Amino acid sequence: GAALQALDVTNCSLTDEAAEALLPLLASPRLTSVRVGGNSWSSRRLALMLQRCVGAKSLGLEGLGDGRFQPPCLPHIAAMTSLQELWLDGFTDDCAEAVLLQCSAGLTRVSLKGAMVTQLPPSMSRLTALQSLYIDDCRELYSLPVWLKDATSLTELSHSGSCRTCRSAAPAAEPFLARSPLYFIVPQSTSSAFWN
Repeated sequence: GAALQALDVTNCSLTDEAAEALLPLLASPRLTSVRVGGNSWSSRRLALMLQRCVGAKSLGLEGLGDGRFQPPCLPHIAAMTSLQELWLDGFTDDCAEAVLLQCSAGLTRVSLKGAMVTQLPPSMSRLTALQSLYIDDCRELYSLPVWLKDATSLTELSHSGSCRTCRSAAPAAEPFLARSPLYFIVPQSTSSAFWN
């Protein structure tokens, strides 16, 4: 376990019993990537797991943005000062905001794919190092915030399948296309109304 660098048990239908077996692995000093989403952890057990992996650079919590993600977990995310990538796929507005508030401004990649958000979490505006943002399939997302146009470090924005009211791609893409380099994945139907 001491040489383990990445652990991905996403969507493995694991319970608290399996979490006990994972605890020694999560304490590996070389562990930099942890993905534990999509499992049936209790909030208490998830907090114990997060406490063990404070040196992680990449954290995947896909599908855990419901009642299980409670305040006992948040201080352990705040302790992850090396965190650069965060996967919050399927999270709700409140849960995504609560987690992002705990993260340092040094996050470079955030995924909210399939999140049940109506807007991007306001705390994201402080992520000055953000390079990649994935908001694919956020069907409730109404618009993108104006501050995102000024996110100078952002080089990749993927939002296919998002936005309920969007019509044409060109106006929404303009602020990004004017910058180089940028990899921008435009949904089939967007409009200038996509920007707040």
